Amino acid sequence: MTLDTINQQLDILGLKGFKLNLEKQSNDANYSKLSFEQRLHTLLEAEINERSNRRTKRLLSNAKFKDTTANLADIEYSSSRGLDRSVILSIANNQFI
Repeated sequence: MTLDTINQQLDILGLKGFKLNLEKQSNDANYSKLSFEQRLHTLLEAEINERSNRRTKRLLSNAKFKDTTANLADIEYSSSRGLDRSVILSIANNQFI
């Protein structure tokens, strides 16, 4: 079985992260030193991360935020706005839960 055949099967299954990491492993001799289980674990982690990233991207896109570059570091805490930095940071750290 060739790497091309495996890549075609991964495309059919929609395992993009797995495929990208397999290509990375094929080009890096250090991976050959790992056990089968370690290599498989790395491939599966790559797929999980890829799916998580795609899900996050999709959810952010569906949320239709007005300002996608908004960042907590950019908040102006001037007295005229009446914002308390400690309250905002505690909310950002989920301390209200």
